[in-house]
Amino acid sequence: MKRRILAFLAALCLVLGLLPAGALTALAADGLPDLTNLRISAEGVITWDSYPGAARYYLSGGEYWSGGWASDTECRFDFAQRLRDGYAPSGTFTARIYAENDDYEEVACSEITYTHTGLERHPAPANLHWDGYTCRWDPVEEADNGYYVYVYRSDTDDYITSANTEKPYYDASGSLQHKDWNYSFRVQVNGSETGASSEYAECGASIPGRFTLGDLTISLSGDTLSWTPYVDTEGNEAYRYYVYQSDNPEYLGSSYLFGGSTDLRKLLQMSDAPSGTYKYCLEAECREGLEVSDVSNEVTYEYTAEDRLSDARRLPELPVPVQFGRLQQRFAHLHRRRFDPVPHHPLGALPGQGTARVLRRRGARGRRVPEADRRQLHRHLPGPERGFFAEAADGL
Repeated sequence: MKRRILAFLAALCLVLGLLPAGALTALAADGLPDLTNLRISAEGVITWDSYPGAARYYLSGGEYWSGGWASDTECRFDFAQRLRDGYAPSGTFTARIYAENDDYEEVACSEITYTHTGLERHPAPANLHWDGYTCRWDPVEEADNGYYVYVYRSDTDDYITSANTEKPYYDASGSLQHKDWNYSFRVQVNGSETGASSEYAECGASIPGRFTLGDLTISLSGDTLSWTPYVDTEGNEAYRYYVYQSDNPEYLGSSYLFGGSTDLRKLLQMSDAPSGTYKYCLEAECREGLEVSDVSNEVTYEYTAEDRLSDARRLPELPVPVQFGRLQQRFAHLHRRRFDPVPHHPLGALPGQGTARVLRRRGARGRRVPEADRRQLHRHLPGPERGFFAEAADGL
């Protein structure tokens, strides 16, 4: 018995000795079965055995690398090259790979780490300060690929907006709507061929937003939704209104409105919605698209689909590649993978209405999302989704 144990330990040591330095697999990542024989070479190429029932594989993205797909016959990712493309600094990074079936459902998942020799970091920006609603900092000579700005609520650290800029300043006035919130920002130099992205520099000061959000009341009479044109406490009038369904966003029924009323029946007809009960809310916006009112009260509308617009006036059908059902399904999977560190990310239950508007409205109202995730989201959208969600991704 003792000899068997010694032989087993000797074999184990031999196997471990053959593993490349820096490679380590994790067990049952994300609560799914492991991929088979996941390994990484000394050059940073990840390979694995084909998994039963898998139609494709997905590499979840990270701060310094983009995600992507591999076919069932390929079973490899050049992880080191993705790190080089992302101008990653030296360090140890963990890659997570999912196996998907034909319905884009995850059937297996494993993680593997890799120690990368990368670039030295650029120096961080200095002298961060507010100039009105503009973020400013001293130029950095090495910033040949520009800067990345991240604006947030300084009292809660909740994400507000982010952007890339070539100049040592960023106008954040279009995002600072709440006068009862305090805002601050942080900046880093983007990675380039001459160096990895810098550490973040923090602005030590905070400023309040631009608007005091007041109440907006709506009412329903027959098919007509109406409201009193909104004026805030400083006498500023709303430019437009955003009406949306609060309980059933599958059928769009969402629109920007002007004036003081709209016909809900026509909104639902144009969406080819079925008969049912629909609940609506309204928000007032300024010309820049910022909310200047709180969300209104909710009204309930009973809709009968028999009274439809003629075919000539109905909106055309969407082409198959961008049908909302499958598109939302794929996009939800992408978000859940890409935002693994944020279990209750606001995009987890992505509605099918006014996507960019919903992303901004929900993101700006209280959930923290890592800035690296937002700036890289658009890089992970495949095929038809990339065009449709371009506005949403660029606004993150």
